[in-house]
Amino acid sequence: MPKPTVSILIPSYNSAPYLRPLCESIQSQTFPDFEAIIWDDGSTDNSSEVIQPFLQDRRFQFLKAPRNQGVGKSWSELLARMQGDYWCAPGSDDVLHPDFLERRVARLSTHPTAVMVHGPPVFIDAEGRERPDLSMVANPPTVQSGQDALIALLQHNYINQPSTLIRVSSTRRVLPRWRDDWKFAQEWHLWILFAALGQDFVHDPVPAHQYRVHERSLTHLKGHDAVRRLEVRLVPLVAAGTAADLSAHARSVWLRWRRALYALWLRRAWVLRRHNGTKAAVRTAQETFAPARGRAAGLGSELVRHAPEILWFGMCEARARRRQRFGVSGLAQIDHQLFRAR
Repeated sequence: MPKPTVSILIPSYNSAPYLRPLCESIQSQTFPDFEAIIWDDGSTDNSSEVIQPFLQDRRFQFLKAPRNQGVGKSWSELLARMQGDYWCAPGSDDVLHPDFLERRVARLSTHPTAVMVHGPPVFIDAEGRERPDLSMVANPPTVQSGQDALIALLQHNYINQPSTLIRVSSTRRVLPRWRDDWKFAQEWHLWILFAALGQDFVHDPVPAHQYRVHERSLTHLKGHDAVRRLEVRLVPLVAAGTAADLSAHARSVWLRWRRALYALWLRRAWVLRRHNGTKAAVRTAQETFAPARGRAAGLGSELVRHAPEILWFGMCEARARRRQRFGVSGLAQIDHQLFRAR
């Protein structure tokens, strides 16, 4: 098969009820020059049977892991296999509009300095009915500089991941700094790394895909709230620290916000100290914040060491949140205009 223009990367786990409409929407694309790689992360349902008819189309590939490893590991497998100039990663339960690829490729072709194009979805429920009660939380400018996106992303992950089309060349520049062990926020780390490159982010306000919201989707999994709460404080800290060497601007942003990011992470770690994953997360945070310190200190000693900052930045966060129109997931005190109450 000749080298495709677009690689469609699909991590999937027990998604049999939704794979058919997704694959049909991919086959219906008005831009036909793509490869679609489905990575089955150890499903126990009949996903393999559902996908079989689509494998008659040579543009489709289906690979299955022997056991479930999580969405971050699935992304690693897929990103290592992509052959296109651009890539996207719709959810295995989403549906692409027929012109999704055509619109996205056209936007990136006319914005050679952009790393990605993204936009809002049409929200649907498990049966495919529209959910007009749901909407995106931010409306960024048509072209947003990487410098501005970096600041905004440290405050909140406002980019709808299934809507994105991204340059492969930029992705390969940042992949060595990306971690694939996140459970829920793997794309947020990647977006911050992209922003650190200084390339533009293009926003297309016209919805080009359907985002399915249902009780079995990853963002609604029950029993994982502690992991989510850990990651929404840890990801911006780690991402900003690992992005600092990508540009002078990224370095200045890290030096400006590192203490606030770390102090608020410590406060979250204390609240979740009894969760199994907290100890490893504390070590990761310290290695990012103070890599030259050597052996990691315990959470208790870090809380004592940084107590004044924890108190001060906690007050700054509380004041900032009162000015914003929803609860951001990252550093509220950045107070980016995208999230201010109107």
